[in-house]
Amino acid sequence: METPSRSSRFWPLGGRATALLLVAAVATGVAGGFALHLTTMHRRAASELFAATTAHALSGDAVWPAGTRPAPPFVLRDQSNRPVALSGQHGRAVLLAFMDSHCARECKLEGPVIGDALRQAGSRRPVTLLVVSVNPWQDTAASSRSAAARYRLGGDWHWLRGSLAELRPIWRAYAIEVVRTPSDVNHSTAIYLLDGRGYERAGFNWPFAASQVARDLRRLAGPPAA
Repeated sequence: METPSRSSRFWPLGGRATALLLVAAVATGVAGGFALHLTTMHRRAASELFAATTAHALSGDAVWPAGTRPAPPFVLRDQSNRPVALSGQHGRAVLLAFMDSHCARECKLEGPVIGDALRQAGSRRPVTLLVVSVNPWQDTAASSRSAAARYRLGGDWHWLRGSLAELRPIWRAYAIEVVRTPSDVNHSTAIYLLDGRGYERAGFNWPFAASQVARDLRRLAGPPAA
């Protein structure tokens, strides 16, 4: 399996995601250490976001110039149990999301917006959706397909699953925080847009508009196929 090549970059967590995860951390008795970690995280995020403003052709909450942030590689199995490698998506724009097929809160709002963004981007453009599971304890091939149907995900999409040992380094590489509680799995809700060379170009924190994500996907994917 390809494994992520970098440590966490700290970008995605904003105030909304931080609050969500702190609530979960309090519920599980780990808030003190987690809050200390977030203080360091926000200092690093501030300098990174300031540097990112030069890539203003895209409209994400964070944007990065071409060729500066290679996306950490991984290989996971999808809803059809087929191995899918991030490196195999070169030549296509990629929307990379992190969701739980059993989620009854943010994911059920975020998922349909992602589906709408893909439709607005256009079926004739080379775009792939990769959803990395944040619930290795419950996500299955069947639940992934069911969630994709509820969210009306179309085109080239893959809901990627793995064990906790396989998924945890991927979450860390993309700065996705996951906190399991007795009744739920709380997680940050950032999405990344990658260009056809496998570089991160834009990131959005939930809530985001389908039209903005679609606009950036069209720019990264290029003109529609003839």
